[in-house]
Amino acid sequence: MRQALMVFVVLTTAAACGNSQGSDGSRVILGDVVDIKSGSGFGEVESFTMKDGAEEFEIFVDPEVTYDFPLAHLNSHRAGAEAVRVEAESREGKLVAVSISDA
Repeated sequence: MRQALMVFVVLTTAAACGNSQGSDGSRVILGDVVDIKSGSGFGEVESFTMKDGAEEFEIFVDPEVTYDFPLAHLNSHRAGAEAVRVEAESREGKLVAVSISDA
């Protein structure tokens, strides 16, 4: 019984990682930042592109959301090829980040 529970926990955790899509159009993407589109101000980010395996996703930033770190930090992730975890939801045909964190 304990072993079966452990297998369930491992499989559930693995399914929660990576690129998964929820029934409401939200999705979690775990991948590398490959491009950043800056806004007009210093350190301002409008959107960024992530690569998860063979797929690329353009993620837009919601100016009303407070993310786990300043968005300029995405440049460090891009330069160091360090993955980020993004929870995004579909809004008017665009993926908009509702959370961004270190992977």
